[in-house]
Amino acid sequence: MTWKYNHTTMGMHGGAHLDLLAPMSTSIYPSDIAHALARIFRFTGHTDVTVAEHSVQVMWAVYASPGFLPLLLETGITARQALLIALLHDAHEAYTGDISRPMNNAIVEIAKDNPVSTIKRRVQRVIHDRFNLPNTEEASFRRVMNAVALGDRKLLEADRWRGRIDPPWTTEQAERRFNNYLDKLLSNEKCSFVGQFTEWPDNEMGDAS
Repeated sequence: MTWKYNHTTMGMHGGAHLDLLAPMSTSIYPSDIAHALARIFRFTGHTDVTVAEHSVQVMWAVYASPGFLPLLLETGITARQALLIALLHDAHEAYTGDISRPMNNAIVEIAKDNPVSTIKRRVQRVIHDRFNLPNTEEASFRRVMNAVALGDRKLLEADRWRGRIDPPWTTEQAERRFNNYLDKLLSNEKCSFVGQFTEWPDNEMGDAS
């Protein structure tokens, strides 16, 4: 792939390059996302929980929610798409870094039209393009993100204090497990491997596939 270097272009672990002001889906690789998120720690490093582990935990929370199947039926989105959206909800951080909520709020106080959020949304949009997920402006995406936000809030305090009771995953574990779930969700396997459930309908919507 050819690319033109400028001061907003970054290089990734696997050798690809992405211009943050003009991101392209062809620059997005699953292994780069897993590698970076497994090395970014929540709360700007004030916890040992990586963004990769957090992303997997949020996906589990969405999957285990009693509202998961009704969400699929109401939106027409597949389980695979919903779980990918949940797993990848912070994937832009592989390219933008983890901007903490207090920092984001501080930026908003200074610049009401937050330019950092604009960059994050652009990168997230091309990630969705790369994996054939609903556009981030679509109503179905927003509905899934409501469920993701609920799971995110439930894990907020757990992530903050993780390690005092239950040790977080190592960087290697986080990268491997995130990559494993992403690979399976991008394959043709059923989704029962995700969480506590052992059974899954013949197709993701419960119909014939």
